[in-house]
Amino acid sequence: MYSDGLTLPLPEGTHTALKNHFTTLHSAMADEHRPKGKFYELLELITSPAYQRRGIGASLIQYGLEKADQEGVLCYLTASPMGAPLYKKMGFEEVGRVEVELEEFGGEKGQKHVHLAMIRPARKVGNGEEREKA
Repeated sequence: MYSDGLTLPLPEGTHTALKNHFTTLHSAMADEHRPKGKFYELLELITSPAYQRRGIGASLIQYGLEKADQEGVLCYLTASPMGAPLYKKMGFEEVGRVEVELEEFGGEKGQKHVHLAMIRPARKVGNGEEREKA
């Protein structure tokens, strides 16, 4: 939903029951694990396959982490398992997880959609003092 209250129509063929179920679970995960107080939230990092493994995503993440470290606050994000190794390499830890069994929505038995909540504490800045807030 946009700030003016308008919403875009969903693409044709969207499985609305699955979308609604996932959105409910994802929101509950965020409510439980999103930090209280001041923090940075890194949103929607997607790199085109043609440009992956070139450091572009890491550079964008590093920019946000440096800003958070300057202010002494932690960073929060949600991620697919595909992105989790990069985030872990950059100091994020998994703190929550949503798993949606897709069989009840027409998927194959055992097929799941997984999404993770991850947090990275603030790092040392400047004079070597640890600046960390939860």
